[in-house]
Amino acid sequence: MDRVEFLKGLFSFSIIIPASIMCYLPMKNQLKFSVKKIALLLAGAFCNYCNGIFFNNGTF
Repeated sequence: MDRVEFLKGLFSFSIIIPASIMCYLPMKNQLKFSVKKIALLLAGAFCNYCNGIFFNNGTF
């Protein structure tokens, strides 16, 4: 994945990320997991996406 493809993918989420934060803020006291755990999960998923590691193709 080159830099241009990475930026295209990043900018495609430029609407989703702020919207998800705005949905998260009113519910932050009612969630099962803490902010740190959710951030670590999202960071790990993003790293896997950048490295081309996908878990839905049947291989683990």
